Amino acid sequence: MDKKRINELIDKYTHNRANAEELELLQNWYRDTAYHDAEFPGIEMEVRDRMFSRLQKNIQQDQSKPIHKVRLWSRVAGIAATLALIGIGTYFYAIHYGNINMDKGSVTPITDIAPGKRSATLTLANGKKIILNDLLTAEVGREAGVQITKTKEGQLIYVAVNDQNSATASNMMNTLSTGRGETYQVQLPDGSKVWLNALSSLKYPANFAARNERRVHLVGEAYFEVSKDKQHPFIVSSANQIVKVLGTHFNISSYPDEASVKTTLLEGAVLVNNRELKPGQQARLKEKNITISNVDVEEAMAWKAGMFMFTDLSLGEIMKMVSRWYDVDVFYTNNEIINQQFSGGVSRFQKVSQLIQVLERTNLVKFKVEGRKITVSPI
Repeated sequence: MDKKRINELIDKYTHNRANAEELELLQNWYRDTAYHDAEFPGIEMEVRDRMFSRLQKNIQQDQSKPIHKVRLWSRVAGIAATLALIGIGTYFYAIHYGNINMDKGSVTPITDIAPGKRSATLTLANGKKIILNDLLTAEVGREAGVQITKTKEGQLIYVAVNDQNSATASNMMNTLSTGRGETYQVQLPDGSKVWLNALSSLKYPANFAARNERRVHLVGEAYFEVSKDKQHPFIVSSANQIVKVLGTHFNISSYPDEASVKTTLLEGAVLVNNRELKPGQQARLKEKNITISNVDVEEAMAWKAGMFMFTDLSLGEIMKMVSRWYDVDVFYTNNEIINQQFSGGVSRFQKVSQLIQVLERTNLVKFKVEGRKITVSPI
């Protein structure tokens, strides 16, 4: 199928007009074409598997139900997440629990702002700062006994090259930091991988070899895939929180301007301030109090897969994400709208106008963009 036909099917699905045959066509297209299409690189196979399962479940449910009006988010959650994730980039869902005005004429024209990019700053132990987006594949630098290389995919890799200097390197702290509109990945000396979200920093030793533990410090948000090493536990310290692991996959969101620190576990097990977290659970730390609950892991991990996803999230929280990723300042003409809740999903690779225009279709808010300033007002 060509993209025009795919878009027609998506449009019919989202407007509750797709018949059983069209739903099956859409499902088959994703399974047989998009799933393997080289046009959509960089999406981990496990993420595609989960998204495909969700798409199948939603389509099967829709085929068994009579057509009727429902909350749009509950109906399109699976397909919205799937299609936005794999890069279609033309359908977005910022959904309020009410009606959405799909008349394009009612949407305020928006000055566009490009999304974030793969970039970061590496600060070596000697204070030298290296802007990573200015480098091609190359050796970035050397610490005692460690070679630091940047790959063409934009990953920073640490490799021990001289064990005699490992003790020295263990005392040399490096910091990888992203600004607003930046994201980056690093492979630490032990083989653990870390993805940094926008406006975040990770501080770590250039080598773990001479240490009893693998301790790093996080500000902001990062996803971790930790190499297993029972003899050397991996520890992440952030605001008032210590996460201890032996080898697992998890996400930590610890922004200074957020009310709580959120730790979400995908697999394995971790201790959050000595409280055990199981896969599919999220710990929220607020004023030294921890609550643990089951969450939608895909939603918590959406940023890494190239998406914004939110369920019953306040406009204020949504615009914080927008501010970090698009490098904009956000202002409100009326603070009452900050707590208005929305649900939906949108690709992080689209320009800011796509997200803003769909939010405006709720007939609850409107936006004005001037340079890198966004002003939000009630309707």
